[in-house]
Amino acid sequence: MRQNGVSGVNVLAAVAGGVIGLALGPVLGATLGALVAGGNNAAGPDGAEAGRWAGMAVGLLGGAALGFFLPGRPVVARWCLGTACAVGAVSFLAGFAGPILLTPDSPQGPLLGIFITGPLGFAVGAVVGLCVGLARERRQPA
Repeated sequence: MRQNGVSGVNVLAAVAGGVIGLALGPVLGATLGALVAGGNNAAGPDGAEAGRWAGMAVGLLGGAALGFFLPGRPVVARWCLGTACAVGAVSFLAGFAGPILLTPDSPQGPLLGIFITGPLGFAVGAVVGLCVGLARERRQPA
């Protein structure tokens, strides 16, 4: 039975989505701004700022939708969170340790894992876990 109103899961999912959107927004905004500007750096900080706000808004709305969808579906929630954490951890470690091993004298190497591959892996893992959880839920007898 579904409760009316906002629960803790809804708020937590919305905040997590907003944080992921905030982490990915500047990178995606700067990339899309550079593509629109034709490869030169004409987009500048304005593209990154627009990307940050757009990424945060999309992440917040996606997180809120996920928080609205997951309560009452423990199989889907378990798969979504478990896969997101597993894929996020592996992609974070690859982005954090990979540049350290490949270019040890680069001071910005670990930032790849912190700001790009970790949040992106978490988001991709959540989507994959959501799909797997929905497929598993459908196969369970009613």
